[in-house]
Amino acid sequence: MWGSRSSRPSPPASVRPPDAAPGQQREKVARLVALRMERQRLLARRAPRPPALDVILDEAVLRRPIGGAAGMQAQLRRLAGASDAKNVHVRVLPLSAGPHRATQSGPFVILDFRAEGHRPAEPTTVYSEGLTGAVYLDKKVEVETYESAWNTLDDLVLSVEDSRDLMSSLAKEYDDA
Repeated sequence: MWGSRSSRPSPPASVRPPDAAPGQQREKVARLVALRMERQRLLARRAPRPPALDVILDEAVLRRPIGGAAGMQAQLRRLAGASDAKNVHVRVLPLSAGPHRATQSGPFVILDFRAEGHRPAEPTTVYSEGLTGAVYLDKKVEVETYESAWNTLDDLVLSVEDSRDLMSSLAKEYDDA
């Protein structure tokens, strides 16, 4: 995979701390943590070149406390630091952005693939989760619709630096909690 663009109501597993799986059963949590750690290793590898990850999180997600003060603080610090990697960008859609076109889509991930050797790149694919399952979309018109929604978000989000500052500031609010 070459890269992933993710618009979600919660941070993607690839940038969450290992213990951020509240309310799950122990065995399921262990599997999720192992998978999350593998994704994080892929993002941090040196060779072959790691995939790119571009995440847009709604500010409301960062302000919704989950897992207690210590858990939220760890989550916010981890998210703020995730963009230190050259291939990872975590940006925040501020509350001031108001309603936008992507609101209708729900969470989605756009997966871009690169060519490997003589094999051509796989088509860009959209992954979208719902309450009853997930769908993969790869028809040109479907992908273009989600790319348009992504571009709308891209125009509204804070910069990586401003997003990092916001997440760090929110983490500090839990110092006295």
